[in-house]
Amino acid sequence: MTPVDRGAMELLKGVTARHAAGVLRDLAKRANSLVVDPGPINPSSLRESYLAWATDAEESLAEITDDESTGERVLSNRHWRIVDAPPSAPHTSSLIEAEVKSQTRWLGRSAQQLEDQIKHLEEPDGDIFLLDSNIFLQFRLFTDIDWTETLSCNPVRLVVPLTVLTELDDKKNSSKSSLSKRAHKVLSELNATLGASAGRPSEISDGVTIEVIDRERASSARNADDEILAEAQYLTQILDQRNIAIVSDDTSLRLRASARRLRALTIPDSLKIVDTSDGVRAKPATKLVLRSTSGLNFLDPPERSVPEFNIMAVLERAASSVEPLEVPYGPTANFAFRYSREDAVKYNSARDAWLSKMGDWAKKCAFLRTISRNGAQLLVVISNSEETPINNLQVVLNLEDADAPLRFARDSDFDLPKAPAPPKVPKPSIPSMLARAYKGTPAIPDPRDLWGWAISDDRLSATIEVAKIWQGQSLPLDDDIVVYDASEGVVGGFNIAWKILSSEPVATITGKISVRPRG
Repeated sequence: MTPVDRGAMELLKGVTARHAAGVLRDLAKRANSLVVDPGPINPSSLRESYLAWATDAEESLAEITDDESTGERVLSNRHWRIVDAPPSAPHTSSLIEAEVKSQTRWLGRSAQQLEDQIKHLEEPDGDIFLLDSNIFLQFRLFTDIDWTETLSCNPVRLVVPLTVLTELDDKKNSSKSSLSKRAHKVLSELNATLGASAGRPSEISDGVTIEVIDRERASSARNADDEILAEAQYLTQILDQRNIAIVSDDTSLRLRASARRLRALTIPDSLKIVDTSDGVRAKPATKLVLRSTSGLNFLDPPERSVPEFNIMAVLERAASSVEPLEVPYGPTANFAFRYSREDAVKYNSARDAWLSKMGDWAKKCAFLRTISRNGAQLLVVISNSEETPINNLQVVLNLEDADAPLRFARDSDFDLPKAPAPPKVPKPSIPSMLARAYKGTPAIPDPRDLWGWAISDDRLSATIEVAKIWQGQSLPLDDDIVVYDASEGVVGGFNIAWKILSSEPVATITGKISVRPRG
């Protein structure tokens, strides 16, 4: 089991441990420089320098962590005594020196803890894969899987979050005998594999290691899925140059991971074991239909009605809405213009940079509009011909030709990104017409909206989860699924392989649909 320092600072999302450690080291260095000057110390000047450092330190720490205790640690009781002390009082210098030494020690320890985490977790080499409990319970025993082939990489570093061990331990007491036996078997094998070297990754096979990360945080996540997502986020921040992925057969977890910009994948169904629940299940009779917008049972997609994006018109409007500032000259110019010559030069330079960014933004918008206009929007219908309801289905679509430029997307992927904000002008301010006109909408789907297609990283497959389909029901799935051509060509003439997985009853059904060229 790989232990992790309990006292380590919790970082904001998107902040890497290396960056945070650098911020802490810099703050400690600057604090120490306040009291190491061998020259005579002016209490008033020292107090002003310290208070400026404390304000800056509080702001810097707020940018790397939302832990309220860090702010309280900087603005300590002694800090407020220094604030209230008379600037020229003899004891003020002693208070500041004691406070600076205390802060320097704390910042140094915090930076060292983050650096120790990086050093401890960056070995061994290999892409990191966090395994969900269903990978242990529903697939072949982890020691019997060829992980390098299954995950298409070498070396492979498997990580078991502590919450997964807890779930496996709970399953030992399951009322389903097959599930209970499976949990006992997995835990026994994990103990045999990890027992001899609990503090380090253990080798399963050539190029494959497995380990358990035991990390205690200030606040626990609400459920096992939240815990796994938190561990993946944590490893991403500590090992920012390493590929990290969650491996789960749970579509909901993978959707939530994607919404957080975390990589998530599953492993082939061919590795699944016989159902770990009791009883014999019947194979459901379901069928999958792709319909065109005209309702026909084949896809012959018409062109989508998508407006074009006029790059030149947008850039002309941007240039005219944010005018350059006149540069003041002469001794009284600053008073007359209410801003300095330096402010005007700085603003005009920022305006030029903004217009360049607007050009890149407009080109991206035009590209999105083009491939969206040529894309084919799919209407997928799933039907249940069985006499009983079917529960917990996963529908998977795959584009068979990986070399072709065709890819899956959601309609929201083609939403125009937010335009870069124009520079802020010195007084007097001017309105930002363009920022109001082009707010755009984020392309990331709402993580709460799980009724939708999840697109794989390579965009060659799309998955949707259906809770239940009743007997005799034909259920149109979310129509927010598009096939587009990355080379800006017109979509048409390709194959879609489909697969339906259900857990109640347990079954896997596959098929293929040939899509005609548009014409």
